[in-house]
Amino acid sequence: MNSCFRQKGFSLIEILIVMVILIFGLNTTAFFSRYITKAGIFSSQQSDAIHLAHVRLEQMRLFRDLVGYNSIVNGSSSVTGVNASFQLVWTVTANVNPNYKLVKVVTSWNDVEGVARSVELASVVAFFDPLNSGAILQ
Repeated sequence: MNSCFRQKGFSLIEILIVMVILIFGLNTTAFFSRYITKAGIFSSQQSDAIHLAHVRLEQMRLFRDLVGYNSIVNGSSSVTGVNASFQLVWTVTANVNPNYKLVKVVTSWNDVEGVARSVELASVVAFFDPLNSGAILQ
């Protein structure tokens, strides 16, 4: 065999091609890793916001008497979580006949990219005097 056609080792062009492919792969991996991390943090923030709104709604349901029911009014609070600071604002709209209150809780925060986000939960809270429970059936 002719020795001029045999190759021993890699040429400079082959090494450059491998390096370009390797760099492209590493950049793609870094991009997706950063994207997945942001998505995970956003998901955690959204879950925390929904949980905080749900807890606030449940706290409003823990009244024992008419005085407690009447103390359900508009308000706001701030909560610092693991991944964000949350602002809760609740609005209460009273209805007289039948007697109930529509409660809306809006939880807002800024996500990892600084974009303002919010979730809203709404529920009805009603007071029925146990001594007047027959009125429910009418």
